[in-house]
Amino acid sequence: MSTSSYIVVPIETDPNTLSLEALQYLMTIAPGWTPHEGNIEVWILEIVARLEAETRDVASRVTKEIFRYFGKSLLNIPAIDGSPATATSTWTMRDATGYTIPAGAVVAYQPSGTSQAYFRVVNSVVVPPGNIQTGTGEVLLSAVVSGSSGNGLAAGQVALVDSLSFVSSASAETVTAGGVDPETDDAYLDRLRGELKLLAPRPILPRDFATMARNQAGVARSVAIDGYNPTDGTTDNERMVAVALADASGNPVTDDIKSTVRAYLESLREVNFVVNVVDADYTTVDVNASVKVLDGFDASTVVTAATQAVTAFLQPSAWPWENTLRYNQLVALIAGVPGVEYVAAITTPSDDLTLGTVASLVRAGAISITAVDN
Repeated sequence: MSTSSYIVVPIETDPNTLSLEALQYLMTIAPGWTPHEGNIEVWILEIVARLEAETRDVASRVTKEIFRYFGKSLLNIPAIDGSPATATSTWTMRDATGYTIPAGAVVAYQPSGTSQAYFRVVNSVVVPPGNIQTGTGEVLLSAVVSGSSGNGLAAGQVALVDSLSFVSSASAETVTAGGVDPETDDAYLDRLRGELKLLAPRPILPRDFATMARNQAGVARSVAIDGYNPTDGTTDNERMVAVALADASGNPVTDDIKSTVRAYLESLREVNFVVNVVDADYTTVDVNASVKVLDGFDASTVVTAATQAVTAFLQPSAWPWENTLRYNQLVALIAGVPGVEYVAAITTPSDDLTLGTVASLVRAGAISITAVDN
């Protein structure tokens, strides 16, 4: 395969550079050591560097065919496959007993004294008893190898490659045609570039706005509220969307980041479509609970683990934007802590807790978990 068939990844492959880096590292971890050309360790490093250079050279070359996979699997833009040349043919049997010419039977054209082109029968053909020949052109032949190289072979006698003792002769009725070469990697790359230019990102559904908001630095979490107007709190507005943002810790982003996201989304939105960028609606949740600790477990250790589990559960970075905290969720969470025999009571909250109505996130408040004797 030619060098032009590869895309070179920028990996250092020069053996001299690699050996120099190894020597410098060795001097760093062994203070006072100085390399000398006659030292065995210097020779070993130079040998290893050359071997590593060969490995890196192989690793740095990626075939252009990888873009065929990318285009087909991610963008649904398949490469144009080649197609085989075809021709029609007429076959003559040795007698009129009745035979079936099997699909896949191979015949050979001989365009020159030193070359052959192989074709196979596309569909099985039945020659009924009393007939010695197929219909004129009834047997369709297709080139074994796709591409234009199978085009232009003259009509006339073809030789059987497979052993079919009941066949006397086979003759092509038409010049072979229709063979198309498969698209080359370079041609596909050119077409892929053109297709990608047509795929300008545009938010269409509400979730698209949330997804694209995370393209901006500082935004780790986002959710879209279809039709929401933060000015009056209404949620049934046409051609309007609000996007709530949060950073990696689940906290509000800065005003500058919100402005950047708003400008970015507005540059991509449809005409007359209103985009609002807002903070999440945070609810601080206090929890008071008591648990029965299993025999053999240290009560203080179990209580600490349960407290940590509830605190981690009530972090804005992990909350799934739901606007209801289920009482049973807390029960199951605490009951699942190793060493907890059962949850004796949860007094706060005492039931399902309704959170903010728009883009809800939670924060852990006062978490108090105690151990009881029974």
